[in-house]
Amino acid sequence: MQNAIIWIAVLGIILLVGIGMIYALRVPRVAPKTYPADKGPNFIDVTDYSPEMQETYELFARKWDVTPWADWAWFAKNGTDA
Repeated sequence: MQNAIIWIAVLGIILLVGIGMIYALRVPRVAPKTYPADKGPNFIDVTDYSPEMQETYELFARKWDVTPWADWAWFAKNGTDA
C-alpha cells in the first residue's frame, strides 16, 4: 500500500512539473529594449578640461579610435567579455 502511495505521489509531481514546463515554454520571448543612451555618446566634450588633459584625450582618441572599443554600438551589443 505504501509503495502505491509513493508511486502516485511521484507521478503526480512529474505531471505537475511537466505541465509547468509546458506553460513556461509557451511564454513569448521578448528582446530587451535598447535605449539611445545605451549606445553611448557620439562624442565627448573636453573643452572644459585643462590643456594637458585635452592633449591626453586627443592621444587617447587617436590610439583607441581604430579598435572596436570606440564603437559604442558594438560595445553595447557585445560587452566587455567579447
